[in-house]
Amino acid sequence: MKNVMKMLQEKVQIQEARIVDLEKEIKELKNGNEESSKRTMTESRRQEEEAKQLQFRSPKHQKSEAIDVHEDGVKQERPQIRIVPAPTESVIAFYAYMTTTENNPGTHHTIIYDHAVTNIGNGYNRHSGTFIVPVDGV
Repeated sequence: MKNVMKMLQEKVQIQEARIVDLEKEIKELKNGNEESSKRTMTESRRQEEEAKQLQFRSPKHQKSEAIDVHEDGVKQERPQIRIVPAPTESVIAFYAYMTTTENNPGTHHTIIYDHAVTNIGNGYNRHSGTFIVPVDGV
């Protein structure tokens, strides 16, 4: 009986040591997770700030500075944003011709060119014969 009791006490001591080790490991993992979370939050805030700055530097927004002078004589810069439409750099053009002759086209007859040489911007639909400009022009 003493043998069994001694063996059980040894198992309890081994399990207690394992529990202490596991609790220590959990604590280390929690600390590492908190540090990782803090770094992630800091990085996220930094990226959001960069995104805001890039948004204001885009060609659609031109930034100008205005200076306010307060009653105490201190100058303070105040950003002003002017929204200017961005110029489009897309080129739209098509060049097409018919390889056969149309004998008697009517007034409301759609001419469908069967050979499109140039279709920059994909504005010409060779199936319907329509040319739709995807952007505003002059």
